Amino acid sequence: MAGISEEAVYRLFGIPMMKKIVRNTFIACLIPTLIWALGHTLYPIYPVISRPIELTIVGLIFSLIFLRHGYITVMFSHVSSTAF
Repeated sequence: MAGISEEAVYRLFGIPMMKKIVRNTFIACLIPTLIWALGHTLYPIYPVISRPIELTIVGLIFSLIFLRHGYITVMFSHVSSTAF
């Protein structure tokens, strides 16, 4: 399942690593989220800009869930959101 590995890379490791570098929680969440969102833009959706914006919002929500409730919760959220 891609959701498990994506959450481990972009939230579990990405956010704490970025927090050490930038020392700002929002920016530390935004940078891995943008990378994650841009990695999902290869789907043919028009207009093209709508997919990265949509996924950036979803990624920031996942980041908030991670910060408040932890890795397991955000992993289940991600996996269950892509299961249907």
